Amino acid sequence: MNEIENSVATEELGTEIAENNASTQEAGGNESESPNTESPEKNDSSKETKSFTQEMVDEIVRSRLERDRKSFYKRYGVENRDDLDGLIGKSQSYDIMKERYEQIKEENQGLKKKMAFITNNINPSREEDIEAYFKGKDIEFNGDNLMKELETHPEWLNVVQKEVTPQTTIKKIGVDKSDFKHVESEDERIKRIFGV
Repeated sequence: MNEIENSVATEELGTEIAENNASTQEAGGNESESPNTESPEKNDSSKETKSFTQEMVDEIVRSRLERDRKSFYKRYGVENRDDLDGLIGKSQSYDIMKERYEQIKEENQGLKKKMAFITNNINPSREEDIEAYFKGKDIEFNGDNLMKELETHPEWLNVVQKEVTPQTTIKKIGVDKSDFKHVESEDERIKRIFGV
């Protein structure tokens, strides 16, 4: 027997001995009422302990182990070992699902971040700066918060450089010949018709 079984058996034996002593005293009647009048020889015989056979000890231990097993299963809300194995299997699958959920959640956050950068026309070279800014200020990164911060940080925007023609303030005075259509004179018309 291992240490637990020994302690269980000792506990059970002590309980049974106490019960036997109590029943012996009840059966004795008047003798227990006057312990001072008893002779020392009688006291020794009444203190004798009951001895147990190996089969009795085994049965006591078996019943105690069965009771402990039932309370163990009851504590976890199952009826038997198969139910307990199923419960442990579910808890392991929960851990796997929780890990998968965290991965998907991180992916989703990354995609939302990219989408916010694209929809707000953010300069790609500024994306890391923006992430550091939000982390440093302990602000949750989302599209609304990004739009608020863009009001004070226009340098984050992706500005497309247009070819700008220089604008002058000089105005032309007079008439430009290109603005008028050329009207053919009679001489020019005759030359054109006759091919001269």
